Amino acid sequence: RFLAVVHRLAASRSTSARITACSLGPVLWSHLDFPHQLQLRGVITRALHDVEVIVRKSTAAVLHEIAELVFDSRCVPWLVLMCERAMTDPEPLLRSAAMTLTWHLADHLPNAFLGDATKGSRYLRRLPSREDPIFPDVYLLQCKLLPVATRLAEDRAPQVRIAVAAQCDRLCDALGDHWSSVIIDVLVAMLSDSDERVRSEAVMC
Repeated sequence: RFLAVVHRLAASRSTSARITACSLGPVLWSHLDFPHQLQLRGVITRALHDVEVIVRKSTAAVLHEIAELVFDSRCVPWLVLMCERAMTDPEPLLRSAAMTLTWHLADHLPNAFLGDATKGSRYLRRLPSREDPIFPDVYLLQCKLLPVATRLAEDRAPQVRIAVAAQCDRLCDALGDHWSSVIIDVLVAMLSDSDERVRSEAVMC
């Protein structure tokens, strides 16, 4: 019944109604089984393609919250796709949000495979060791997340590059030591950025 309300709001011509539809996502997520989560994902995916920038911005914030609620690895490829979609948005603020979502999803990735929903999102599992059977699955998803950050590091908008430089340390912590050399290379390149603010942020990182 609640999903029916969400669908009606999402289909509304009212911008506020469409924002409300998305904002209900984190509230409902943990109470839905996988098939109904798929329906909710459809609503959120459409919202990230909305013609109104404010709807897309609200959706990016919602995705940030949902990343903390995912304890099912089947949902992670969709969240990666949402990162990639935000990365190509014409609005620089959305592309900056893609960087935040990328490291945040990377941080919570172990929970999707190993987490216990009863302990909540604040209980973060550590990355599995290379000997762990699930390590290849986690590694493959990291391989899809890292290019989002590296592409954003070369974005034409300085504010996007600033967002990348400011969060490289968080991304490095989230992805683990095996990706540190790649992220350090990104950061070193940003030390020579044409924009002084980007260089400054890279130095502080």
